[in-house]
Amino acid sequence: MRSRTYLPAAVNRSAFTLIELMVIVTIVLALTMITVRAVVPNTEARRIREGARMVDSFIHGARARAIETGRPFGVQIVPRADGKAFVLEYIRVPEPYAGDTLTSRAEVIASDELQIDDTGWRGLVEVGDTILLNHTSRMFQITQINIGPPARWHVISTDGSPLGYLTGTRIAYKVLRSPEKAGGELELLEPAAIDTGACSVGHPSTLPGTGPIAFLFSPGGALMSAHTPALGWHRPTEPLYLHIGKVENVMEDSIKDMDSYWVSINHQTGLVVAAESAGPHPTTPGNTLDNLRHSRGLVQAKFTLGSR
Repeated sequence: MRSRTYLPAAVNRSAFTLIELMVIVTIVLALTMITVRAVVPNTEARRIREGARMVDSFIHGARARAIETGRPFGVQIVPRADGKAFVLEYIRVPEPYAGDTLTSRAEVIASDELQIDDTGWRGLVEVGDTILLNHTSRMFQITQINIGPPARWHVISTDGSPLGYLTGTRIAYKVLRSPEKAGGELELLEPAAIDTGACSVGHPSTLPGTGPIAFLFSPGGALMSAHTPALGWHRPTEPLYLHIGKVENVMEDSIKDMDSYWVSINHQTGLVVAAESAGPHPTTPGNTLDNLRHSRGLVQAKFTLGSR
């Protein structure tokens, strides 16, 4: 008769207790929070940097189109109410209007007023358009239009000087019509945004206001004209600076943020450079104007070095 062999009962293995599980979960959560805090700022900085790169490339595209087509071409930036902008659009200048015939002339009837006998301008010429007189490069802005007939255009020089022609003088004219959308846009992703309050031509002696920014390249590639909230449309004599920073920052904090970027256009060559902000002024960090100037330092250095 076979004897039966009985194996010892399996040793019972104890599971994790509830307290041990809670300790493990707490440790995992703590490590996750530490990791998130370390990663999120780096992610934001990368997005700001990528936004600046995209703006740089988009502007280069506008300059290339101007050179390729032989017509002024540029970019406009329309912000929301708080001055922050996320969308850039291409713009172009329509064909200029120089009268109904080759012999069309405007008659000077006052120091700031022209009489126009032509009629083809209706629906084309608007208040705010720029007019050139007598084949010169002097630019005047049309400030008021009286339809007539005959029509009368009130004009003002962009440099503040009068027309400079005697009453009764008949002179050739050419109207550079306001830019229109040309198709093609760039949309930035948060947290990257253009702060129009920090954008300006040159180094302002007073803080610029927020508002639309636009600029046009000439067929030769130079920065032909620019629109800023402080000056409107004008011929720039200094570089144009665009600021890309975190959307949640107010302007004073954004220009001091080392993660923010500047994209600038040289007014003489039209060349575009992008550089990180130089941060707050080392001796007067509480002065917003000093911070604004100092934070553009790396861009100015790139211009000096002849970067593209």
